[in-house]
Amino acid sequence: MTRPVLVISRSPDSVALDLRHLDAAQRRTAWTRVAEKLFPGMEIQGAAAPPAAGWLRGAALGAGHIWTILSPPLRANFLPSQSGEFTPCHSLMLQRNGSTLARQGDHITCLRSNQLCLIDEAQPFELEVVQGLSEFTFLRIPTPLLPPPSNGTRRRTATPFDETDAGTALLTAMLLKLADRADELDGSQGERALTAIALLLDLPRQEAAPPARDASHRSRAAVSWIDARLADPALSAEAVAHAQGISRRRLDSVLVTELGKPAAELIWHRRLLRAADDLCDPRRIAQSITQIALGVGFEHPAHFTRAFKRQYHCTPRDWRAQGAQATQPPKS
Repeated sequence: MTRPVLVISRSPDSVALDLRHLDAAQRRTAWTRVAEKLFPGMEIQGAAAPPAAGWLRGAALGAGHIWTILSPPLRANFLPSQSGEFTPCHSLMLQRNGSTLARQGDHITCLRSNQLCLIDEAQPFELEVVQGLSEFTFLRIPTPLLPPPSNGTRRRTATPFDETDAGTALLTAMLLKLADRADELDGSQGERALTAIALLLDLPRQEAAPPARDASHRSRAAVSWIDARLADPALSAEAVAHAQGISRRRLDSVLVTELGKPAAELIWHRRLLRAADDLCDPRRIAQSITQIALGVGFEHPAHFTRAFKRQYHCTPRDWRAQGAQATQPPKS
């Protein structure tokens, strides 16, 4: 296997990063730096320390770019005001394996294998891998290449296309093939392939808005409700179930099916994820580790430290130190 090249360039013809070829101590820093350099405006938070695996591969296609990523658990926030982009883009995202939460505006979806959705890079969005590894492909298409919408496709971002629709199946097959062969195309071929996908983007139908009792909708609503109340030490699985209007048993069944965790475990996972983000946030540098622990609902610092080590395999203090190191500019 050819050793991957770590390319820190704004518009490379080809990029590859494979964490398996790096020492464990270098993985989190390398992943964060490369991802944020290649995707200006993207902020990586909560990446496991160190990630056991992960890779990122990309190739230019005319004015666009296609990426396939195997991501460890993390959250990625995108703010277009920081991107430095001059040409607005839409990204067509295909989940290949695992699952990814995608949020944009009022829309949130948990993408699963072979599901497609659209992301508007002119607006803030968030991607999150909650557990395990997530493999997905996304194609960045300059917005001026897209056809005028005929069925609401471009107005409903972070909303899955209808998997049973023939247009969705065709677009999925083309995107998979393009991702696998993109680096073999010359410049003109890549440009024509990008234009072809852009013209077909309005072909598939999107799923209807989820019904109130749809399991996927319930899991997304539960995550949002939990995130808004993490600082409350009294937050409980029973409270989440009550807010959803269902039994605790039913809530756990939905969350295990959709996210792999029952409600109580999900609460602690989200608390620790928020704490990991806060520890690396330069705006919170004056806050002590105890203050950060209290801010996400932990009442005892020792309990917080033990729980943090179980999830991230290092102490909160070491995590903060690694985060500070990752924000330092690379040595020349």
